[in-house]
Formats: sequence, structure tokens, C-alpha cells
Amino acid sequence: MKNTFITITDAAHAYLIKGLSKEVGNNIGIRIFVVEAGTPDVECCMAYCPKDNQEPTDKTIKLKGFNIYIAKDSQPYLKGAIIDFSLDNCIGRLTFKIPHLDEKASIDKFAEQYRLGHFKR
Repeated sequence: MKNTFITITDAAHAYLIKGLSKEVGNNIGIRIFVVEAGTPDVECCMAYCPKDNQEPTDKTIKLKGFNIYIAKDSQPYLKGAIIDFSLDNCIGRLTFKIPHLDEKASIDKFAEQYRLGHFKR
């Protein structure tokens, strides 16, 4: 499922739909965000996000069956990302390919955003 912002493969979409179907209610989506940007400990994270729990500044991507919310501060890093799902020795694995996520890429930019209070810690 190509989106102008990120790509979610059909396999990843099916996997996420299956996982979300096990949650209570049908008003739950996925929130994707980056932590420790600009450091060697940088990580891309995904979490369930109940309806109306996303931040007003999140980018919303509407997919069949659920929405994905991307944290504002993570958007520069996640643009062009590919989310895929594969089976390896009967173990399912969700993978993220994120071309703009580099531990040295924008530490100065994120330090400035932190100083200005643009993201919560």
C-alpha cells in the first residue's frame, strides 16, 4: 500500500489488521515515532493508539481498516519509510526500512527543537 509519505506492504497491512482485530473495539490505530533521534540509540517505535489519543500535530495516514499516526517530530525521519512483514523460520517479523534515520543526521536540528519545546520528554 503505497502512500506518498510511507509505504506499507500488503503483508504488513494484513499483519497489522490481524493484530488490531484482537484489540477491544474498532477505534484503535497505530502510532509511529522515533526516539533518541540523533544518537547511537535511535529507535523507531510503533504502538497501539486508541482513537482520539493521538497528538493534534500527528500526521494521519488513512488505510483500509485503521489509521496510522506519525509523530510530528518523527516525520522528517520517517518520510520514505517502508514497513514490511515477513516469515522467517515460522516467526513473523515486522521490519522498518527508514532511509532518513541516521544517528548523526540531524542532532543539531533536534537539539534546537528540544530547546524550543517542540517535543515532549
